[in-house]
Amino acid sequence: MKRFIITLLIFAGIYTTVYDLKVGTLTLQQAQATNAIIDESNQKETEQKFTEVQIKSGDTVLSVVEQMVDGPLPVSIDRVVQDFKKLNDDLQPEKIQIGKSYRIPVYSK
Repeated sequence: MKRFIITLLIFAGIYTTVYDLKVGTLTLQQAQATNAIIDESNQKETEQKFTEVQIKSGDTVLSVVEQMVDGPLPVSIDRVVQDFKKLNDDLQPEKIQIGKSYRIPVYSK
């Protein structure tokens, strides 16, 4: 009986992990609201403020933006990634290199 309960708990844990990774923890309504914000930002042709930053060891695009804001991000992570790619000729944030300078978007609180 103990083996059956342990097996059942293991399957339940695997199922919840796979479900969380595949679907996510956001409700559908929250995800749609996030998409609506991103769509609205894409339709606006505004000029993005940026600053040139030389990347040091351990820096990521998000960590640099958080340091400049001095706290939590005022926009979504997807927005930061999109703005970074737009400012740096579609360069993926994962491809930044130590010692090189990149345009980092600036956000106000």
